[in-house]
Amino acid sequence: MKNVAIFLVILGFWDTASLPVASANFDFVTDSHPAPISFIVNTSGEAYGELEGGYSFTQKNIFMENNIKIQKFVTGAHFFYISDKGIIEAENDLRAISIYFSLV
Repeated sequence: MKNVAIFLVILGFWDTASLPVASANFDFVTDSHPAPISFIVNTSGEAYGELEGGYSFTQKNIFMENNIKIQKFVTGAHFFYISDKGIIEAENDLRAISIYFSLV
């Protein structure tokens, strides 16, 4: 099983190892998921694919404006948000955007 951080680096999004964790209800560093077996990235930078074991995943843009990019990474019932300010844990997209703007 590969760590999600490694997978996101493969997608070329951001170097997640250097990003701060904005909230703690998902352990981004130690929680792992099956490795990707296939994925596609569209022209908007969103990714869709399949993980080992038949799990699907998505990495979708939820906010892209004024040089701000926030994506939601979903696999199974687990999801979190990734931005240039770090990993954001939130219960929904609106809360994730609010947390983003509260970060320094």
